[in-house]
Amino acid sequence: MQQRRPSRMCAELKQYLTLTLRHLGFSTFESNMLAVPCAVLQMITVIGVAWSSQKFNERTWHCIVAHLFAVPFLVALEAMPVNTGMWERYSCTMFIVGAPSYYPIVLSWLSESSFSVKKRAISVSTFSATTVVGAILAAQAYQKRDEPYYYTGNKILIGSALLACLMFIVQRWVLSRANKERDKAWEAMPIPRQAEYQKTTEEMEFDGNQRLDFRFPL
Repeated sequence: MQQRRPSRMCAELKQYLTLTLRHLGFSTFESNMLAVPCAVLQMITVIGVAWSSQKFNERTWHCIVAHLFAVPFLVALEAMPVNTGMWERYSCTMFIVGAPSYYPIVLSWLSESSFSVKKRAISVSTFSATTVVGAILAAQAYQKRDEPYYYTGNKILIGSALLACLMFIVQRWVLSRANKERDKAWEAMPIPRQAEYQKTTEEMEFDGNQRLDFRFPL
């Protein structure tokens, strides 16, 4: 399964949320208080997306929805004229920061797709490393020269979100194709051979997700 870092498109806004609100004209106290609804909203959206993914046993489209959640509000910030009020900008910022993270979904997805303990350990550690790299890259989206409304940074976030969605769609197609090819190979195998194949537990750990009776979760 292709390794991907979780969404970092809003990482910069989350990291410097109170400072961003100060730039919009809010006081220090107001900025701290206004950060609370953003945190609560993200808690709700993260739990909601994870629960829905588990209930419907689906991952790809849930990750895409999580990515696209903030895009309309980023577009709105891009379209707002300079003289737009601070409360209008805060409303969009709140939904951007409150966008669901699909980290729990991707982490469990990797675990399921790895099948064997050894591959699972490697994939999860690689995933964690790419998450750190993603955080470093996300910190470069908003530059000081782009203050205070970060029009260029918002364009970068919109582009990265759409690119990530395309990657999810391509990966779903690749995994779906692999599953169909294994279905054909499995159906062509005689039933006694299928039973014998499934009894070879010694080879399961070695073959892992390359086995004919393994299907990648989508």
